[in-house]
Amino acid sequence: MIIDTLDQRHKYSKDPALSQMLEAIAALDPASEPGTAVDLGDVGHLSVGTFTSKDPSEQVRFEAHRKYADIHVVLSGAERIDVAALNELQEVTPFDQDSDINFHEGDPTVTITLRPGWFAVFYPTDAHRPGTWVDGPAPVVKIVGKLRVG
Repeated sequence: MIIDTLDQRHKYSKDPALSQMLEAIAALDPASEPGTAVDLGDVGHLSVGTFTSKDPSEQVRFEAHRKYADIHVVLSGAERIDVAALNELQEVTPFDQDSDINFHEGDPTVTITLRPGWFAVFYPTDAHRPGTWVDGPAPVVKIVGKLRVG
């Protein structure tokens, strides 16, 4: 897992794929409309979406991926994301290769809050439970990048 600010993205230049993804994210207009998508070929892709953050007690499942690392960037609003080591959770759905996801239950190891200007990278060993509120339900606009790692 990586947590940092977009203005520090130059620190990741030794990983060409991650660097390209972070540069593409930084190049997006912060007022990008939900539904905006960017295809980065073999590196991966990113899209802008919107949702209303949920009560943390309603979020019970962690998600994990194998082919892609997730890069989360909030454009407006704030989002709480719980994170846990995948090997410390109990699998509750089999892995779906077509959608590159399966779900798990357990306790978080760490909780982060993403606000505009910050990003988090969740690798296949980092199960994450996104979408929960910080101070009550609120609209969130965010980018999710899918960085090919497998």
